Amino acid sequence: MTVELAAGALTAAMLQEFDSVQLVCTGTCMSPSIREGDRVELTAPHIRQPRLGDAVAILVGDSLKIHRLVRLSDTMVRTSPDRGLADAPIERTRLLGVVTAVNDRPPKHSLTSKIKQLRSVWAQRLESALA
Repeated sequence: MTVELAAGALTAAMLQEFDSVQLVCTGTCMSPSIREGDRVELTAPHIRQPRLGDAVAILVGDSLKIHRLVRLSDTMVRTSPDRGLADAPIERTRLLGVVTAVNDRPPKHSLTSKIKQLRSVWAQRLESALA
């Protein structure tokens, strides 16, 4: 899920001022949890602390992305689309919000399936490297 930079900057500013904002998503990387055209509610991380498995909004380069939170520390986060490989780690300050609703319903968590997918990818890479 990617949103234009202007929307990313606006979302960051709005989440500093308000507790939550709503956006309409584009893209398919979070399907089926979040589909193109779904309306998501983002809640500021000072209101709803992010947890592993949450879909979160992050500012990556010039884009606002909604990806799954797969690693979390005091200073860094790592996310991954539900349909793809994990993103590079980024500063925690670039985590803008937590998805707390999709089309007015609580979001689906698919961390278990994502972990299984990542294990499979790494197993394939290890097998290829050893061959």
